[in-house]
Amino acid sequence: MYNIIICEDNEQDIELLEKNIIRFFSEHDLTCNINVFRSGESLLNHSSVYSWDIVFFDVEMGKINGIEAAKQLRKADKSVKIVFVTSHPGYVFNSFIAEPLNFLIKPVNYPMLSEILEQALMRIDDEKGDVFTISFDNVVSNIPLSQIIYFESNLRIINIVTTDQTFKFYGKLDDIERELEGKDFIRCHKSYIVNLRHINMIDGDAIYMSNNSVISISRANKKKVKELVMDYVGKTVL
Repeated sequence: MYNIIICEDNEQDIELLEKNIIRFFSEHDLTCNINVFRSGESLLNHSSVYSWDIVFFDVEMGKINGIEAAKQLRKADKSVKIVFVTSHPGYVFNSFIAEPLNFLIKPVNYPMLSEILEQALMRIDDEKGDVFTISFDNVVSNIPLSQIIYFESNLRIINIVTTDQTFKFYGKLDDIERELEGKDFIRCHKSYIVNLRHINMIDGDAIYMSNNSVISISRANKKKVKELVMDYVGKTVL
């Protein structure tokens, strides 16, 4: 299932784009969920970081145009694929700061949309191993591993602390540890799994993380943690 967003204020353009997206996924035997926002403001107010795969932005909208809305979304989500849709190709040169995947010129034609969707899905699928997927309150989030600082277990609730915010979901740290094996994460305590790339320093029984959090190392894990950290540092230096 791919989560697709259309941010557009023209009903005819929404209908045409939605129709062609549905056609593409049907022809490729894939499933997608499409949500429509009719302004940049509504999208930013309801955005669920890391839950969207592709966002189509109309460039010319109301108070917040598509480029500005995309820039703000990009600050929160580095992995979402952004496609600008416009009647004026000249806007393209103002949009690079949002790191768009591509551009569509109105009226949208199916061959061009199909080519862009194939490009987007290829990148999304290539990145699947670099995200941690959770579901909570009927919202699915694909969180880039590079942005996860640590996992914290609190009874049945797992907190995922990232560089931007904290996510919650129901789970077990033992299961997460198995899922992350070989991905530069380490279990340092019965209640914590930390990302090696976000460790600033180890001092005694404490790990100092990149967000200034201080996490304890259990006695049982102390030797293993220090060995793995030294091994990781050695690899990054080389």
